[in-house]
Amino acid sequence: MAAYRPQKTFPALTCALAVIAALVFFSCDDGNPSSGNSGGGNGDDSSGIAVSPGITLPAGVTLDSVSGDMSVCITNCAMQLDYACLAACGDSPTCVTQCYADAGCFIGAFTISLTLTNNNSSAKSVLIGAGTVFEPNSGDAQNMMVLQEETFEVDPGTEQLCLPVYCLNADLGAPDAGFVYSIEDSSALIDSCLHKVLDLSKGKTISTEQAQQVQLIIWKCRDTEDEPTQADWEYLENL
Repeated sequence: MAAYRPQKTFPALTCALAVIAALVFFSCDDGNPSSGNSGGGNGDDSSGIAVSPGITLPAGVTLDSVSGDMSVCITNCAMQLDYACLAACGDSPTCVTQCYADAGCFIGAFTISLTLTNNNSSAKSVLIGAGTVFEPNSGDAQNMMVLQEETFEVDPGTEQLCLPVYCLNADLGAPDAGFVYSIEDSSALIDSCLHKVLDLSKGKTISTEQAQQVQLIIWKCRDTEDEPTQADWEYLENL
C-alpha cells in the first residue's frame, strides 16, 4: 500500500467522506446486549477495562478505553489506503467504498476505537473473539457486537486501534465521540439466531456493501416481529 501523503488530494477523497458519513448514518441511526479477568492478562496488576473471555490480552497489555470516536479510525484507514485506487475512482462513491474495503477499512457496519497500552519491549497480539459485545455509557446508543474474530498486533507504548462492529438495537441512536464503552456479558444477548449469524459469517470476506445487508439480518434477529428469512440465511451462506 502507498504511504500516507497528506499533500495529495483527489476528488474521490471528498466523496469518501460522504460515503463514510452515509454508512455511519445507515448503520446505527436505524439496533441490549463477557465478564472476566482484569485488563493486562494472566492476572497481573495492570490497570484497564475489565475484559471478557472473548478478549485475550497478553501479560503487560491493558485495554485503556473504548470510544465511539471514529476520527482516529478514518485517519488510520487513510494511512492504509492505496491512493492510486482512489485516484482512479473520480467521483464514484461505489468505487471509493471498494477502495476502502480493499484496504481493510470499515469492514463492519460501524467502527469503534480501542486504546491499548503495551508495556512490553516487543509487539504483542490481542485477540477479540466473535460475539464480544460493547455497551455504551448512554442508554440512547446501541450496543455493538464483534461479528468475526479479530487479531491486532500492538506495538510497545499506547496505540489506538479500530474495531469493526455491528449494531444490536435498531431503535437506538449512533454512538459518537462522547460515548465510552464497557464490555458486556453477552451470554443473554447472543441467542440462537445471532449464533447462526456468527457461524455463517466465520472466515468470510465481507465487503462494505455486504456489511450493510448483514447488519439488517442482525437487526432481524433482535426484532421478534421480523425474523430472518430463508433468503437471509442463504445470503450469509454465500458470502
